[in-house]
Amino acid sequence: MLARTLAALLGGYLFASAGAVLASVMFVDRDGLPSDALLGGALWGLVLYALAIIWAFGVRSPAKAWGSLLGATAVLGASAALLVLAQRGAA
Repeated sequence: MLARTLAALLGGYLFASAGAVLASVMFVDRDGLPSDALLGGALWGLVLYALAIIWAFGVRSPAKAWGSLLGATAVLGASAALLVLAQRGAA
């Protein structure tokens, strides 16, 4: 139970943070204010955090919870980094 709780709290936090960064970077490219992008990213991060907590307690094993959350975090983080590099290269 401790491993699932830690996966939900820590893994979920990392997953939500990476998702919030990706959403913020995606929203900045639009014609809005940067503060709107940050707010949109933060709200999206809250949704992802709730989903990560549900996921951590819904899978069969804590190892699968950790693996899937960390894998998804890596994908979201890499996507955000590539998008930032692409935006800087286009500017």
